[in-house]
Amino acid sequence: MPEKNRADMVLEYLDVYVRVGLKPMEILKMMTANGAKVIGKDKSLGKISKGYLADIIAVSEDPSINIMALKDVNFVMRDGDIIEQSE
Repeated sequence: MPEKNRADMVLEYLDVYVRVGLKPMEILKMMTANGAKVIGKDKSLGKISKGYLADIIAVSEDPSINIMALKDVNFVMRDGDIIEQSE
């Protein structure tokens, strides 16, 4: 059996969160704003806003409605540069 990469493991966790009743928007907030707050970086991370650092993924569907839309990433942007793009 092939090893799972980090993205596959995150998607498994997302599925578990949905099955226990969390709404997609709650999961997104937990992964971004709440995560930044836990590590003490909520003044510079955790949201897309002027003055905040952000690595961004673009997906075709709205993950606040269907969290599993995060499975199909169109591109990854890090420090303002697209570093990975789907074909």
